[in-house]
Amino acid sequence: CSIVRSGVDTGLIPAIGNTLSENQRIVVRHLVQFPDAIARAVSDFSPHHVAQYVGELASIYNSWYGKEHFLGDAEAEHRLAITQAVAITLRNALNVLGIPAPERM
Repeated sequence: CSIVRSGVDTGLIPAIGNTLSENQRIVVRHLVQFPDAIARAVSDFSPHHVAQYVGELASIYNSWYGKEHFLGDAEAEHRLAITQAVAITLRNALNVLGIPAPERM
């Protein structure tokens, strides 16, 4: 993910702190629902649960991304960690669906 690479290149280490903004919490809350989406897809024999999850996560992340300044302040490491988690989760979800994830979006 290019935003993570940019942050790491400037010396930032992705990390989640104890204090998250409400917008960050929304993204993280959706991230932790990924195992549930997988479980529903398996139990219902319906991969659309994973596809729906991917669409929702992308939408939630995109909304959050548009509201935040990502680099250059004390909270940058938190935002990079969340971004990295979103990228990993999207890659994993697309892999479950048999869709190759692009390196750049």
